[in-house]
Amino acid sequence: MLKETCDVVSAANAEEALQVLSENFGERPPDLLLLDIRLPGGRSGAELLRPVRDFRPTKEVPAVALTTYARPEQRKALLEEGFDEYVSKLFRREELFGAIDRVLPSRIFSGESLSQGN
Repeated sequence: MLKETCDVVSAANAEEALQVLSENFGERPPDLLLLDIRLPGGRSGAELLRPVRDFRPTKEVPAVALTTYARPEQRKALLEEGFDEYVSKLFRREELFGAIDRVLPSRIFSGESLSQGN
């Protein structure tokens, strides 16, 4: 979905994500982190966020949680963990792009380009 608009770097699990960050973003951080909360391999996306925030280049990078947990108290807990936004699965393109627009106002995209799929 985002590969049409963005350069996407992905990882299969938390350990691979940490390796990808250290190898590819030592000098220039990514613009955004999209973290699935239910990752394979033992660590959740929320647990991954802690070392990501400790890694200097990604300390201030906005993070969006992607999750099946949809109750208000679960959303609140993820925001308290340090996520900047939250998107509940199954989501529509507009919901994901809206969350990205809210955490990246005019840094990469205009609201129209993402939300309308241009």
